Amino acid sequence: MSVTNQPPVISRARLGDVEDILEFIQTDWRADHYFVKNPDFFLYHYRESDSALNFILARDQGVLIGILGFINNQVSGENADIVLSLWKVRKNADPSLGIKMLNFLQEQLKSASVSCTGINAKTIPIYKFLGFQTGRMNTYCLVNPNCCEFKILSGDVSKLVTAANSVVAKQTPGFFLKITDRDSLKSLLAKLKDASRPAKSLSYFYWRYFDHPVFKYTGYSLVKDEKTLIIFTRKIQSEYGDLLRIVDLYGDRDLLKFVTPHLLKILKDENIEYVELVVGGAFDDAILETGFVDVRLFDQLIMPLYFQPFVRNNIDIFYFTSLTANPVLFLGDGDQDRPN
Repeated sequence: MSVTNQPPVISRARLGDVEDILEFIQTDWRADHYFVKNPDFFLYHYRESDSALNFILARDQGVLIGILGFINNQVSGENADIVLSLWKVRKNADPSLGIKMLNFLQEQLKSASVSCTGINAKTIPIYKFLGFQTGRMNTYCLVNPNCCEFKILSGDVSKLVTAANSVVAKQTPGFFLKITDRDSLKSLLAKLKDASRPAKSLSYFYWRYFDHPVFKYTGYSLVKDEKTLIIFTRKIQSEYGDLLRIVDLYGDRDLLKFVTPHLLKILKDENIEYVELVVGGAFDDAILETGFVDVRLFDQLIMPLYFQPFVRNNIDIFYFTSLTANPVLFLGDGDQDRPN
């Protein structure tokens, strides 16, 4: 129940709310949260304009008791596919307050859809009851068959090596290029005929990958038979070795099978252990023909997802989405790939 008889006031956050939000994150989420220690990055991540923040707030008698952060895939404006992050309500608040904040967001922004990665497994029945699709994100791995010793992956890696080797001989590479500037990305997006959902704008890609102040992302493209696939990756360096994380795939996903030889070359040239791909939603079964292996199919095979700090465990990441027509969610969506 709320601490007063008056219902909490729900509103869109303004720039002047930053201090209150960071204090709430510190006291009700985690004292050493990256946003608390790096407020400039918090502003980069959530500032929409000189006045607006991408947060919905709930206050009781002026006291902040709930926050709901979000990312607008159009960067700003209505009718966008929204991805949620940092959703928290104080323990003594109305149990339905979080849902009321979500409803407020959808009504105020007139969003085309709303999705969220990283939800608590215990809340899945609630989202199903509300009409959302839910699921667990799948974890795929493409190993470097030239790697002499696997230090990040653990368990029986031999089957992953066999899968990677099996696709090299029978696949014909497409035309694989590094995306070097904004104009080339703009041209590639203009060629897409049937892009994925959640939909993403050119300005979103600039903000999310080109201009990121902490992580360095590398974009690649493959164009073949009037189809286009755009890939964004991040090289992760850990105490045990390096891996390549695919954080986003956008466009014609059936071209992924032609990308494998290029990814294997990157692994070999840069001495990287493997490529990681985490994806939720309607991802094509054809991925299993590319040399990528579903880690969950092999008992005791571990592919860590957390590196700040390093956690040698398989991690379950759950999601929900209001999209009904073949939604696909990646770690680049929401806040699953950000500094910790």
